[in-house]
Amino acid sequence: MEREFADILKQIGCTDGLAVPVANEENRLLQKEVEDKLRLKADLIMKLEIQEEQKRRVLKQVENLKLQKEQNQQLIVAQRNQRDTEHTLLKESESKLNKTRQEIRNMNKKIQDSEHNQFLLQEEIAHSMKRLDHLKSLVEWGEEARHAWQEELAAGERNNNVLERFRLEDDAKFKEMELRRQRLKIDVMERDAILMKELNSLTTLENQLEQVSRLFRRAHNERMSLISYWENAVRILQQRDNNIDVTLQEIEKLRQLGVEKSQVLQEERKFYETQCQNNEELERQLAEVNGKVVLQRRQNLEQTNDTSDIKSEVLTLRGMLADVGNALGKERSHNSLLAGELQAKRAQHNSLQQPIHELEVRLRELNDADLTAAQRAKEIDNILQAAERNNNALQNKVDKLQEKVFEKTQELNTLKETSKLLENELNIYEMNRETFEKRMVEIEKEFINKEQILYELDMELVNLDSRLGRLQGARTDEEKIACKSKILELEEATRKKTDILNVVTAQNNKAKTEQLRISQSLEEEQGLFKRLTERRQELMFMVEGGQKELTRLRDSNKQVQVTLNLLQLRVDQRQKTLAKHDSQVYDLEKEKQELDNALRDRKVEIGQQMDLMAAKKRSLEDEKSELKKALEHLHIRISQLQKKHDIVMDTLGKEEEGEDFSVARFKIKMAQERHELQQIGDELDSKIKKAENEIPAMENTLRVISAANDCYKRNLDSIDSNSPEMQEKKRLEEKLEDTKINLKERQMELKEIAAKIHELEFSLSELLECEERVKAEWKDRDVSARALDKELEEQQSKLARAEKL
Repeated sequence: MEREFADILKQIGCTDGLAVPVANEENRLLQKEVEDKLRLKADLIMKLEIQEEQKRRVLKQVENLKLQKEQNQQLIVAQRNQRDTEHTLLKESESKLNKTRQEIRNMNKKIQDSEHNQFLLQEEIAHSMKRLDHLKSLVEWGEEARHAWQEELAAGERNNNVLERFRLEDDAKFKEMELRRQRLKIDVMERDAILMKELNSLTTLENQLEQVSRLFRRAHNERMSLISYWENAVRILQQRDNNIDVTLQEIEKLRQLGVEKSQVLQEERKFYETQCQNNEELERQLAEVNGKVVLQRRQNLEQTNDTSDIKSEVLTLRGMLADVGNALGKERSHNSLLAGELQAKRAQHNSLQQPIHELEVRLRELNDADLTAAQRAKEIDNILQAAERNNNALQNKVDKLQEKVFEKTQELNTLKETSKLLENELNIYEMNRETFEKRMVEIEKEFINKEQILYELDMELVNLDSRLGRLQGARTDEEKIACKSKILELEEATRKKTDILNVVTAQNNKAKTEQLRISQSLEEEQGLFKRLTERRQELMFMVEGGQKELTRLRDSNKQVQVTLNLLQLRVDQRQKTLAKHDSQVYDLEKEKQELDNALRDRKVEIGQQMDLMAAKKRSLEDEKSELKKALEHLHIRISQLQKKHDIVMDTLGKEEEGEDFSVARFKIKMAQERHELQQIGDELDSKIKKAENEIPAMENTLRVISAANDCYKRNLDSIDSNSPEMQEKKRLEEKLEDTKINLKERQMELKEIAAKIHELEFSLSELLECEERVKAEWKDRDVSARALDKELEEQQSKLARAEKL
């Protein structure tokens, strides 16, 4: 019934989808418009998805660009900081280099001063040596004279005392000279130590500068390498962005091609669905035809008397059902059809038994009664009418059976859906079906033979009818005899038919018992079918629950996917922060490595300096021993020179005025020169101050003149170029220009004067330094001169004592 309802709905156009039952042209147009709108909706949804995908890609690209911008900004800031740091280090290095160069210049200057002082001392020593040689010659002569005088004054105690006092004074003078020599030696040693210390510090600074420059070059090379790496990375990223753009374009093309293909696929799918519907309709029709064919064949099989073969086939089919287990529906339909056919055959058999029994009774009555021909004909007509009624009843039963067959075919169509599950098993039983068809062919042959037999019986019935027609005419004795013989033959045939009927009845009883057994098995099969139906319903509920669970799991999967995307974003952020920390750790490790390298280099340098200091210590100890030797030699030399010191004052030169040379005279001269320079500086200062005072006055004058000119220009609309005011203006402008020129000249003169003052101040500072040096030198020389004077006085006193002796 449901199948018929579905067929009716399909015929009126209520199929799957959004199809409208086609009653008129408006419904067809409406259906077409709805389909167009649906296609347009699908296209718009596809375009919307494409636009959203492009939007997501653009947003992602914007985020990537922001991250790249931040990273570039960080790199720029880092590079700027590094550049500032390098610039600061460069300035510090330049300042240290300038300071070192200044110290080097100062040291060179000190060295030059020391060399100059040493040269002066050497010249003084040479000059003193010359004087000592001269004094030596005089002392030699004086010694000869002293020997003569001693020989002359050997007897005088006074001379001895005088000589003893001279000796003591000479010893004191020698000690004083020795002390002065030691002080000079200590001063020289201190200066040498200072010089060595400065040289060592200079060497250390040079090494440090070299180390800093080496570190700077290394850092610069690393920075350049990082910049090159960064540029390569930027190029790679740009290439990757270009590749991504090309890929996105290709994806967009593929999406468009996919939309077109999807449209084609939808059209093909619709065509396929229509073809599938047509195929289903054809299959349904074929199933109906096959059902009719199978029903006809089964009817033909049921009309045969070979129930044993049918029984064996039924047993075979039951074995197949037991083996397969899933082919219950088809076998149930087959068994139900067999049961219906058996009932129909049994009813037909019962309906045939009654007319045969009535015919036998009538035949016996005809045989027993002596009726007229009219009565006999009437009786035969009654028999024929009863036979016709029986045939009509049989025809009605056949019609009812056909209706039941139609209902069974409908049920078979409903069971056809279940038979789809057994299609795979049917392929396995294809060979059995072929053997069964062969058996069916044999049964059909036997059925044809039976039909021939029935045809012969019909022919005999026709002959009987003809005989009855002849019996309606005048009967003779011979005809009676013939009829009796014919009746005997008919009785014999009836007896044979009765025997056949008994055999058929026995076979029917056997079939009935088999039917009971089959019905029991069918009930079992129906119970199994109900259980399978319930199981199928449970499975359908499970499928629906599984679909709901699937939708729920899909929703939860989407939520989990969103959560995973958020977690992935957080992981990416953490990875970026870790990358930043890794870069910082790398920078710290790098700085640590550089510090370790610098410490190792410093330790190596310290070791080298320690070795150098040890070598210097050894060389100083050697020099110390040599200086001790030289000191002893100098002691000997001083003892020799002390004796010749008396004649040193004779070698002192005279001044230009002819007076003796004195330090006070030199100081007075230097003071006069300083006073003259101070006067010149004061005059220049006064001139500068005067010029500076004149400059504001001239500027005020210029401002007044310019203000007057502006007022004059504003008050006059037109000015005559030949007017006296204009002439005055030109004159004043020329005067202003001259004043400006004079001002510039004065400023240039002031600058020159300032430069000269600076030069004079510098020369004054140099003169003061020279004065200090000369003072120190003349103090030393004064001390030495006083010492020489004292020695000379002592020598003169000794000479006087010697002369007295």
